[in-house]
Amino acid sequence: MKKIMKFVCLLALLCGGCDMNSNSGSTPNSSKPTEEENKVYQLFEHKKGETETDQFYNYCPTSFEEDGVRHIYYCANKIHGNVTDYIAYRRGVKNEKGIWEYGEISYVLAPTENTWDSRHVCDPSVIKGVFNYNEETYNYLMAYLGCVTSDNTKNEVGLAIAKKPEGPWIKIDNNPICHYELNDNKGFQWGYGQPSLVSVDKESEVLLFYTVGDGASTYTRVERWDFSSLNNPVMVSDNYKRVITRGLKNLNNAQDYISNADFAYDPTSGRIYMIKDDHPSPEGASVGSGVTIYYLEEDFENKDFYPGYTLFNVVGDMWNEMDHIDVSVSGFALNHNSGFVTDAYGWTLSNKNIDCLFTAANFYPSSFWGTLGSYRIYQYTMEITE
Repeated sequence: MKKIMKFVCLLALLCGGCDMNSNSGSTPNSSKPTEEENKVYQLFEHKKGETETDQFYNYCPTSFEEDGVRHIYYCANKIHGNVTDYIAYRRGVKNEKGIWEYGEISYVLAPTENTWDSRHVCDPSVIKGVFNYNEETYNYLMAYLGCVTSDNTKNEVGLAIAKKPEGPWIKIDNNPICHYELNDNKGFQWGYGQPSLVSVDKESEVLLFYTVGDGASTYTRVERWDFSSLNNPVMVSDNYKRVITRGLKNLNNAQDYISNADFAYDPTSGRIYMIKDDHPSPEGASVGSGVTIYYLEEDFENKDFYPGYTLFNVVGDMWNEMDHIDVSVSGFALNHNSGFVTDAYGWTLSNKNIDCLFTAANFYPSSFWGTLGSYRIYQYTMEITE
């Protein structure tokens, strides 16, 4: 899904005879907040007048603002009661109350039959730049997760391009850009996915982050790429770097790892911001109860500095916690699959605050669709206090 690393396991349970329509007497252990209470709000319904019996889900958003318009991409199913991930898109403008209002859904990327992404496409991340492909120039680049499996293994990362934010989006021929090979590790081999893109130079150099689940451990990599020619993409960094975890604490106050993360660059301070799922998830849940925002101070004065420099060159730095979203903020038991609202290049819009998008849901332990069908996207504005 795959910002949800256990999601297709739930699909297997569903196909095994789970009653999609029954709540089994369960009730949610949280209630929908009001905007006034928590200063968070739902961005849109999947469809107008939807009810709890509608079996649709929306999650893992990425969004950028350009020329007063917000473009949001996220994961959604297309058919009632069918768990197949598509990448959806909506266009948002501010109303007179200062609230972003979004237009109708369009599905801009779908699985392609008999290819590496024939089962699901999801986890979009989109930035602007200058990308040449088949002797044409494209302005927007999307990284996304694709897979052929229904058991949540061997996920991979691919690229798509467009000349306009709304598309049409074209998958490049030499996908996947991050190809996963099964190995001899005996653990669960989730593969590669959950990508996040940040532009280095507002042209063709890009930081590509993605989660790794290789059967031995789970962590996040970062690579620096030159995508000026997508017919011949070149990795600028010598290899991938494992994103540092120093300074991260899980919900048990122990060392945490990074998965399901989004990243943004602050050009005024040189910081890299990260928003990631908290671990561990509640018992019986396939997603987490909260997300945390961190920042990494960059070596901004270094003559060799570029966005992400510290990730590749500095050993002793650490992440600093900035904010947290959980039930106390959202009013929902499950809060997960989050992302930043940035400019078109993955750079922050302000050094005063950052709009954070996240997926909120109720938790019905005995009802697959009771939980999944409640996945909707919310916004929370984080004030930068340090």
